[in-house]
Amino acid sequence: MCLLCYDITNGSRTGHAKSGASLSSTVMRISMKLLFLVSFLVLTGCSQLDGDSRLDGTWTSNKALTLKNLGEGIFSNKERGFIENNLGDMQYIHRGGKVAVSFLSAPIKPLQFSGYKVFESDVNSVTLGHANSEKIKMVFYKNCIFHKTEWGFDEYFCKTE
Repeated sequence: MCLLCYDITNGSRTGHAKSGASLSSTVMRISMKLLFLVSFLVLTGCSQLDGDSRLDGTWTSNKALTLKNLGEGIFSNKERGFIENNLGDMQYIHRGGKVAVSFLSAPIKPLQFSGYKVFESDVNSVTLGHANSEKIKMVFYKNCIFHKTEWGFDEYFCKTE
């Protein structure tokens, strides 16, 4: 899910986070974190390409698993409804130390791959990022991965290819 790619007031794809009084501070925090995540994934020029072959393939946002772990009382009904309506669309495509982002509802063609560096890796997780950026820990769960967030839920992506 890419909250920053939608205008919460009308559900349209915007390509950037909207600012203004209509968004609660929770959605703004989510948007800022997801802005970082998407920026991390689409920025080019990573000086050192590195990878983890376990990530190779296509990973699609899994609405059911994410909602199951979303938690109660964290979001207003409007925010929760927005999140529920936008899960299950985003995809990460990993290929040999490079990643691209696409959407099932509006596939990005051609895919724009960028490199990333693996900072830590163990049997349960891999921590990714660029040399001078915040790192993201992806945790393996069965045939899925999820990234831990600080706002109370993890978004799950399951391997589809």
